[in-house]
Amino acid sequence: MLTTEQRGLCVLAANQTDDHGYGRCCAKRYGKKINYTHVRAWIDHYGMLPPPETPCICHHCDNPACENIGHLYAGTHAQNMQDKVLRKRDHNAKKVCCPKCGGSYTDDGDGTRHCKPCKVLNDVARQVKRYAEDEEYREKRKAVERARYAAKKAL
Repeated sequence: MLTTEQRGLCVLAANQTDDHGYGRCCAKRYGKKINYTHVRAWIDHYGMLPPPETPCICHHCDNPACENIGHLYAGTHAQNMQDKVLRKRDHNAKKVCCPKCGGSYTDDGDGTRHCKPCKVLNDVARQVKRYAEDEEYREKRKAVERARYAAKKAL
């Protein structure tokens, strides 16, 4: 990755910005509507839309209004989110306990975090729902219940 000195200073969007600080524009390039100035700058520089395998135009400089081509790169949404977490720009990174149950977050080692008690509950709920939708499971369960009832009655 290039250093700030090698890339140069940020070139800020001259027009309006949105609530998240991204430069806004209304342009059309190659038949596609472009809403952000950094995407327009990338397309104008390279003469093409971003490739389908890397559709997002991301910032090295963490300045959403920047249009400097040296600060922009094409990447995937997953790469952009991982970059956000690694650079400590994720607002969820500041949370220490789960708002639902008060449990603590665990780090998966790949930049993602989750609340362990909620994850366990969600896994159990998913499994129960899957069993509830499974006709064969319901039939087996009824057979087990009938066998238990017959065994109790025989005593």
